[in-house]
Amino acid sequence: MTNHDEYLKEIGAVIKRLRAEKGWNQDTLAREAAMHGAPVIHRQEVSQMENGQFKGSIRKVQAVLRALRYTLTASVARIPQLDELDALFQDED
Repeated sequence: MTNHDEYLKEIGAVIKRLRAEKGWNQDTLAREAAMHGAPVIHRQEVSQMENGQFKGSIRKVQAVLRALRYTLTASVARIPQLDELDALFQDED
C-alpha cells in the first residue's frame, strides 16, 4: 500500500465518520455536496470516497468535505539538501 492509498483511506474514514455524526446517508451527502460546488455527484462516488477507492476529481472531495463543514488542506515541503542538514546537526565540541 502506498502513502497515497493510506491518505485516501484516512480521508475516507473522516468523511464516513462525519457523515454518520450528522445522521446522513450517502445520498443526502451527495445532494449536500452538489450545493457546495460539486458537479453532479452520485452516492456511489461518496461510497468510493469513504472506502478510499475514489479516483475522480479533487473538486468533488472538496465539495463533500465543505458539505460536512470541513476543508481539505495540503502542504508541500522541500527536501533539505545534504549541506543544509550538516549545518543543522553540527557537533558542538
